[in-house]
Amino acid sequence: MRGDVGCMTPNEYRVSRVVQLLYTGLCLKHEVRSFAIRLAAILLALAFSQTSGLAQSAPNNFSSVVNVDSLANSIGNGQSVGSDVQLNLFDGGSIGESFIAGTADVDFFGMVSNASTNVEVNIFGGTVGGDFAVLSGSTLNVFDGEFSDGSFASLDLAGGSNANFFGGNFEGRVNVSPESSTNISGGSFEDLFVLFSDASANISGGEFSSSFLSSGSTLNISGGTLGATQTSLGEINLFGTEFFLGGIPVDLEVDEALIVDERGVALSGRLADGSPFELNPIVGIPNTNSAGTASFFEGSTLTINRVSSVPEPSAALLLCSIYLLGLAKRRRPLE
Repeated sequence: MRGDVGCMTPNEYRVSRVVQLLYTGLCLKHEVRSFAIRLAAILLALAFSQTSGLAQSAPNNFSSVVNVDSLANSIGNGQSVGSDVQLNLFDGGSIGESFIAGTADVDFFGMVSNASTNVEVNIFGGTVGGDFAVLSGSTLNVFDGEFSDGSFASLDLAGGSNANFFGGNFEGRVNVSPESSTNISGGSFEDLFVLFSDASANISGGEFSSSFLSSGSTLNISGGTLGATQTSLGEINLFGTEFFLGGIPVDLEVDEALIVDERGVALSGRLADGSPFELNPIVGIPNTNSAGTASFFEGSTLTINRVSSVPEPSAALLLCSIYLLGLAKRRRPLE
């Protein structure tokens, strides 16, 4: 079981399995060996591309490590973890509804004190119940897995929390509070992605059904697939390699920004990750919630930022894998 890997991190476990496959491939007949080397190279690229953000911490940084990889050690409803705990969820395991990452005291006026520290939850697979909450001093890293909808949301990120999304599927809304750190490079968000007042998020990948920005919130977008967006005195910053306004190219130098005041004119182009996009900025509440509809209330800001196209680390690893595949193809059979 994955829970029996001792002090080995899930990242190290994943890579060790790839190395074993490479070694096994070298000991097989040529036809099978060639396939094994190809498969290992692909898995190696995927393993490192998922963790290039170095989000997950080493287990020895915590006084307690909990690995959940089966129904036998799954976590029930209404549970929580406190300071100096790392929780890792794998395929086959589950976390029940209303789970809380971290602990804190909240008074009648909503003031938080005695918040836990050094809490980390890593979701590599499995299922998570609705109304999952991440409190101040806690970090959530999502690589895969299914987050169910709850009575309020799939996920609630409180102020002072940290969240990094590399994958996963979220059936319900995701709420981001002020002073939380939220970075998204993958995942599927089927319901509202909400930024409360003065909150911010960075999106470089993933698929979004719809988003809502409250007053003073900021959304930085450099990749991914965008859905419908509404903003109430919020700010959206788009980072891309080319932009078109009403089909006409926007002349911007690299690192130059432009506030787009036009409404009712299609804004399209290519984001920094190479993804094409099209937004139709309008004023007020839209008649439709279709993808690309961007509703801006008075005082909201839409800014485009021209950037140069730079390959992501994961892309470099993938190129390395392709090179390995070529070597495997050209290498003579080992007798």
